Amino acid sequence: MEDINRIELNDEQLSAINGGLHVIEMITYTVNYGDNLMKISRDNNSTVEAIRLYNDIGTGDIKQGQTLIIPVLWK
Repeated sequence: MEDINRIELNDEQLSAINGGLHVIEMITYTVNYGDNLMKISRDNNSTVEAIRLYNDIGTGDIKQGQTLIIPVLWK
């Protein structure tokens, strides 16, 4: 099992990152050929910024087969 580093944020920080939305569920997603963060976020009711934060992804690309934690958001 992978070690996952958790980042502790307060509600105000999370709200700013998630565009005022609340995380209602955390799911895992395996990156497929042709995926990008915009498509993954749109298909899973999340944001690119939230996915980047929860997975410690900078401006680098994601790779096929990579497992991401996706925070599913709700207004």
